[in-house]
Amino acid sequence: DSVYQYYWSPGTNLSDSTIAEPTTDTRESITYVLNVIDTTGCNFNDSIRVVYYPDLEVPSGFSPNGDGTNDVWNIRMLEEFPNASVKVYNRWGELLFEQTNGYKEPWDGKYNGEKLPVGTYYYVIDLKDSRYENLTGPITIIK
Repeated sequence: DSVYQYYWSPGTNLSDSTIAEPTTDTRESITYVLNVIDTTGCNFNDSIRVVYYPDLEVPSGFSPNGDGTNDVWNIRMLEEFPNASVKVYNRWGELLFEQTNGYKEPWDGKYNGEKLPVGTYYYVIDLKDSRYENLTGPITIIK
């Protein structure tokens, strides 16, 4: 029997809201309040702020060849940034692809409806979130 009783509030996304050190899989920033009661009935309160930072994965290439595998440029966790903008340029700085207010339709490697040739292009992703700087780098189209 434990000397203390633990009560986490809210219990949202906690592994167990009645243990000292629960784990969470929250996908939002949240403040948890802990109430601890000892054997004499004394109450102790504290809180902790859990800040959620999605782990973005920007692939370095994709193969829009119509085989059903890796045909579009999927950026894992970008949906967590609904105001993000994504831009793709060629090596001369010409804008080939742009999407603002979220990445709703992944890039298919086309410009003006035409398939782009195999090669390296360059992206700028602005998450529109003060916690992050712009993401930039090369994206390679492979066939």
